[in-house]
Parts: sequence; structure tokens; C-alpha cells
Amino acid sequence: MKKLSELSQKIEALSKSMEMTRDIFNDDSSKRIEISKQFYSDFFNQLIYEFDPKIFQNEILGVWALFFGQNIEKIKFLAVDGTSFNVQGKNFVTFYGGAFGITGKISKDLDMKKIVYPNPSKFEKAEGVIAYAPLPYSRLVYYDDGTPITVEEEEKVNLLGIHNKLMTFAEFYLIFKEVSKSEDYPNFVLYDGSISSKQMTLTRSYDNYNLSMKLCDNGNKNEITKDDYEQILLRPFNPNLRHPSEIKKIARNYSQINPDIWERWVSLMIEKGQKLFDKNDWSALYEEYDKKYVFEGENVDIKELIWLSGDDLDVLSLVALLKIIEICWEKNILFTGVSKDSGVTYLTKRYIKQMKNLKIEPYKALEKIPPILYTDILFLEAISLDLPYKMWTTIEYDSCYATLNWDDVNKSLTGIKTLYWSPEHLFLKSISSLYKHIQEDLGFELLSIDRLIYKIDLENVISANFAYKNIKLEEKIELICYKDNAHTNKIQLLNLYLLLKCCRNRNLDAIGYPHPLFLADKYAKNYLEFIKPIMNSGNKIFFRHPKFWTRRQHRSKTESGRKKT
Repeated sequence: MKKLSELSQKIEALSKSMEMTRDIFNDDSSKRIEISKQFYSDFFNQLIYEFDPKIFQNEILGVWALFFGQNIEKIKFLAVDGTSFNVQGKNFVTFYGGAFGITGKISKDLDMKKIVYPNPSKFEKAEGVIAYAPLPYSRLVYYDDGTPITVEEEEKVNLLGIHNKLMTFAEFYLIFKEVSKSEDYPNFVLYDGSISSKQMTLTRSYDNYNLSMKLCDNGNKNEITKDDYEQILLRPFNPNLRHPSEIKKIARNYSQINPDIWERWVSLMIEKGQKLFDKNDWSALYEEYDKKYVFEGENVDIKELIWLSGDDLDVLSLVALLKIIEICWEKNILFTGVSKDSGVTYLTKRYIKQMKNLKIEPYKALEKIPPILYTDILFLEAISLDLPYKMWTTIEYDSCYATLNWDDVNKSLTGIKTLYWSPEHLFLKSISSLYKHIQEDLGFELLSIDRLIYKIDLENVISANFAYKNIKLEEKIELICYKDNAHTNKIQLLNLYLLLKCCRNRNLDAIGYPHPLFLADKYAKNYLEFIKPIMNSGNKIFFRHPKFWTRRQHRSKTESGRKKT
């Protein structure tokens, strides 16, 4: 028998290793699927209910009249998705970020007519800008005579990943611009993604930000202080929903909201948004500072040009999002995020565990959560084929469960890393399926949904004692809780009805997914295909000068010429 070469032996060993790990994974998954089905049969079926507009007709029509108005037969919707792109050079990065919005009408009738797009070729947009950003510098400092000053590495602004930040700001600025209209504003806003996750990502402490922007005060632009930023964290404001909570005020040593500072933040967000997206004015991407600088014992006048960082765009996005929330509360605009997030375990792990630890019925009777499939989506996909329903949903749960942890040692509830938890009622989360494949064994299309909460949701609140260790305050935590499928959730029924209508315009690429979001995504991607050649050609022109060439580029150019000859 011929002996295998050393390389062949390694390939064979690698192949066997991969097969072994695959078999282990498949075996574990098979066991978890059976356990998941048993767990659903014994317990989880209380957390899922069939959604059929005919069954809930009276509830849907009643909450429509309560939310939008008795005589409103059609509502306007807005679906927003964004796009971003960057081209990295040796010393520069070229980046783009923008967003597109699709509008249309949804009727109140329950006969499942398709939604109407008045003019499919017309759409809302926040186009974004194309900009060349100087990576080695991104913070330029000059003497008053124009002589440059060397900047330390730690003082430079990090612009990597800024295209994604610009896209997020474009999305929220576009939504803000539309919901702010005095008339013909959308009644139903669809966002591509998890709004609650985005809000938690953007909400950080002042110490974790590196801000270049200035805040206007009586005509003067000043550097942003910690007190200025803290006013953002006291938003959104709504006394009927107990926003902001007392625990927020005490944690930040504030007793009063300063509306003047908040309005200055909103003005800054609008100013930057208009320049970046309405006017495509790239000058909005940097700030200019006049400062005194001590050089060789003397005060010297200097000028700084500082690019906006990703942190600056994060703050602008947060201001836009919080202002959107306040406007949606004021105008009764239903604000909903939809995604296919397959990695979350909030419902099957965190929510059920906390309800059990808080001794809430029926969860406290559950001895332990068995080893079911790894994520919410995988678990629900596994049991979906056994569901008798064509359309179904899980109950909604408060998004702040995502920030809670149970301390097994002290038998108490804490926030993430014991540092942060969300005391606010802002979003409710659920997982739903609004379409079932006809073919066998293909199961359901699952959507991860989170929506803004409204006053009517406060009818379903539970309380538990909660020790907030960081500020030594014993505070009663209140969570919105639709505990099981016996509790009617009126806003969820209305939200599902509107989403179901949006899923009726079926497209092979968007089965079971809201068609307006599918269109917004296509507009964004098509526009990006138009932008990419411009960015690539611009980079070629920009770096054509020999002083930007590296030795490798010279060699590649020479080699290319040799091949042609």
C-alpha cells in the first residue's frame, strides 16, 4: 500500500477532525430539538398564541380607533433602511453612508388587501456624503502663521468604521425629518433592525466618548461638557410613562431636566443632518477650534481642524432617536423595528430566568430551564413545524430584561456587569411568524420585532424590589409584562395586523418579510452600486501622484506593464 505524503496525511486528519466535530454538533442538536419540543409542550405553549385578524377583529378595530382615530380609514407608513461603504487607502479612507425611506398607505379593512404605494418611483432619502478622511492626521493643528504642529497619536481621531456610524445617523435623521412634519406625517414607522439594541448601544457614559463637536449657546459654539451630555441621558421625556425615572435622576445627581440644553442638542442634530444629507456638505464632518498653546514657555495662537469621530455620530444618532420617540408619543405614531436577528437569547434564557427568580406566576413553578436549542430563533424554528397555526407570535416582554442579570451568590437582581440596567419602559420585544411555507419541512419565516411602548401598555405592569448597588438606593423595579397568552395585548395585535398587511405584497426574495423594508433595502443597495465606482475612481485619481505610491505599488505598475508588452 502506497504511503500517503505528509501533506495528504494532514488533509486526511483535518477531514476526520471536521467530520467528528460535525457529528458531535449534530448529535447535540438532535437531542436539544427533542428537549425543545418537550419544553414547548410542557410550558412554552403558554407564551405563544395564534394571530388571526378574524379572531381578533374587534380588538384590532377598537385599538385602531383609539390609536389613530375613529374616522381614519387609511394610515401612512414609512419604511427605512440604510447603506454604507468605505474604501481604505494607505493614508486615507473614503466613506459613504445614507438611508432611504419607502412610503405608502395601509387601509383599516380586514380583508387583507395589499398595501398601496402611491408612486413606487418616489421615495424619501437621506443620501449621505462621500468624503476623503485623512487617517494619519484627522486632527490638524496649525500655528497662526499656518505652520503645522505635530499631534500625538492619542490625540488623533479614529475614523475607522465611520461609514457605519454615518449610515445609522442617516436612518434616524430621515425618520426624524418625516415624523416632524406638521401634516402628512407617517402613522406607522418601520425600521430595519432592533431599535432597543441600537438604543442600548448608543447609550454610553460621557467618559466613554471622545467628542469633537461644539454645542451652540447664545450664538457661541462651546466644547461639550459632561453636564451637557448628561441631559441627553435624561431623555426621552414623558411624565405619563414616568420618563425619566427617579433612579436616572439620582444616579446623575440631577433633579431637573434642562429643556434649553436639550433643544440645543436637537438644533445641533438638525444642523449636522441638513448639511450632511440634505445639502451633501462635507464641511459638517469637521470642527474648527481657535486655542492658546504653550510652546517654549510662550502662549501661541493655534488653529485646530478636528474631524468628527464615530463617537460624535453616535451622539447625534442618539439625540435623533430619543427625539423620534418623544414625537411618536406626542402624535401616536407606531414605531416598530423588524429584523431576522438569529443570535439573541433574551426570551428563552434571560426573560424566563428573571421571571422565575422574581417568583412570578406561572414561571416560579418551573424548576429549571432545560438545555433547549441555543437561541430564540433556533428554538422557535425547531418547534414551529409542530404548531397548528398559520400565523403566530410570542408574547411581548420588556426590553430591559436584556440588561438584567441574576446574582446567584447574593440572590439579587443586578444590571449588566452590575453597572447598567435600563429602568425605563421604552421597547417591547417579541418573535412572530406571519407566513408559513406551503412546502413540507420548510417551516416558518421568523421575525424579531421590537416596538415603542405607549400608555396603554402600562395596564400590564409587575413590580419587584431591586437594590441598585452603585448608588445605594433601594428601588422598586417595574416591568411591563404580558405574562402569558391569556393576557390580551391590544397594541401588539394592531402592530401585527399592520405588519401582516405589509407582508402581503409577496416577492420571492421577501416572503414573510415586510415588503416596504424589502424595497427600501433594494433602493439603498442599488444606489450603493451607483456610488461605488465613483468612490473607486476618485481614489485612483487621488492616489495617482507618485508621492502617494509605495514600493509595492511601483512594483505592481511595472509588472503590469511588463505583462502587456
